[in-house]
Amino acid sequence: MHKNKIIFVEGVPGTGKSTLAQFIAIQLEKNGFKTKWYHEALDDHFLNDLSIHLNNDNYSFKEGSDADTFIKTAIDLWKKAISKAEKEDKTLVVDAGLASMFLVLMFNDVPSETVKRAVKEFYPLFTSDSVVIQYYTNNENHSVDIWNDRAQWAKKSVIKQVEEIPFVKRKHLKGEDALIFEQSKIQEFMTELINSFSIKKLRIEISERNYSSYRTQVLDLLYLKNINYAYNEPELEKFCGIYQNQEEDLVVKMKDNELVCDWGHKDLGLIPYEKNIFNLRSYPIYLKFDSETDGKPHDLETFGDQVFRRAGCKFKRVEKSKFPELV
Repeated sequence: MHKNKIIFVEGVPGTGKSTLAQFIAIQLEKNGFKTKWYHEALDDHFLNDLSIHLNNDNYSFKEGSDADTFIKTAIDLWKKAISKAEKEDKTLVVDAGLASMFLVLMFNDVPSETVKRAVKEFYPLFTSDSVVIQYYTNNENHSVDIWNDRAQWAKKSVIKQVEEIPFVKRKHLKGEDALIFEQSKIQEFMTELINSFSIKKLRIEISERNYSSYRTQVLDLLYLKNINYAYNEPELEKFCGIYQNQEEDLVVKMKDNELVCDWGHKDLGLIPYEKNIFNLRSYPIYLKFDSETDGKPHDLETFGDQVFRRAGCKFKRVEKSKFPELV
């Protein structure tokens, strides 16, 4: 029987960690457990105080005392967050964040001895009620392949940020080489960190992209049954169409026998949750279709946790778009 209090889901960008965290949260709920999924971009993330600390530019890390103060404060904030989480009457699924404080140290060229000491202070914070699951890949070009599938402006922005990281600059790396180096170092460190934990853990290599098998492994680890709400393809067709408000379109369509939508990004998956309700893949946002006439829904509203201002939106079905098509 599932009895874990905090489930950490980790992986470099594009490995599918958010989608996995979402799957775990849904299956916990379907199996009758109270659950809270903390998406990495959630406005009220339970590690928000830590995130504020990690983004504090007052630390130069040029002096050893600076790093010591940074680590002590981060450890104290972790203790508070975990203590608060353990008092919750639900299971927390945490998407990313486990290695964040160490990555700040590593990115700023803090000596490895100092980072190792911080790790030793860190891992005893977690009890047998915690679980960590990591998606990783042996394909060193994975990070480039993922960003090539996304908007090119986003890829350029990420590369520019990576090029400015001190430990990347020291290597004189630019462009995709900088991105590959940074992502490989993050994964390498994450693996070392997870291996140092004595808590329950599962590491899955995802190069084969056999996500059905990976999810089965996770369910077995957590002692959960796979419970899904299913539609057949003809039933899904009725949801397809253009939904519009004063600011944008939300276009629902079929792709590869699955329901997807174009909403800010193209081809976002829609996971059946309940009748007329779908979960937006990788986000804690739900789409509810309503006011059905002629066998088709005419109203659409979104609800869930506030991420990228996507919850609380309302749309009406229209015949023709007045906004530019996403590219």
